[in-house]
Amino acid sequence: MDDLLNDYAAVAQQIADIVAGIRPGQLDSPTPCTDWTVRDVLNHTGHTARTIVSMAQGGPPADIGLPPEDRFGADPVDWWAR
Repeated sequence: MDDLLNDYAAVAQQIADIVAGIRPGQLDSPTPCTDWTVRDVLNHTGHTARTIVSMAQGGPPADIGLPPEDRFGADPVDWWAR
């Protein structure tokens, strides 16, 4: 399990590096995913990543009860860094 979490942490860091380059004005931009904005993709990807890590460590799914738009607010870089 530790190898899996280490691999996942490496991928999460690569995503964090990409997220760090996103400017606030780009969050509502379209993506190749039909009907999904950059914000939508970040919320989905981030929530999935946090849920996998939390559950792999024996915890509950992440961010339970929060609407997708509330997961990172206006600062996805800070949210991904946590």
